[in-house]
Amino acid sequence: MDENEWDEHLYPMIRTAAIVATVVGVLTVAFFLIIADEPYSALYLVPDPSPYALDGNDVLFTYGVTSNERGKTAYVLEFYADDTLYGSETFEIRRGETYESEARVQLPPNATYPLKIRVDLKAESGSTESVHFWVREQAG
Repeated sequence: MDENEWDEHLYPMIRTAAIVATVVGVLTVAFFLIIADEPYSALYLVPDPSPYALDGNDVLFTYGVTSNERGKTAYVLEFYADDTLYGSETFEIRRGETYESEARVQLPPNATYPLKIRVDLKAESGSTESVHFWVREQAG
């Protein structure tokens, strides 16, 4: 094969290979930037002077939820003292939004301390998050 034959056969193949490689690269980047974006929700306790006990049997605290789910998401929050369910709340937020609220859990008069307060978050996507803190018996 002389040089003209290489030019006629080799360069079109190289050009086709470069185009195919570019298309595959663009599709790979699109997959990782758009399709592989993993949705999640973040549940946290707001750091403030809370948690504290009120009237000996009530615990008041502030929690927050930040959504990075796809679109508007419905959530169910459940509040536990040790393993006993004491309340729940439902709400919806969109991606990028944050929801903060106060919660009050009334403890039984015969509670044993330290007492674990747990907040479970269930998103309609099926993901579950949980946070907890401990309550000590009030002095006096």
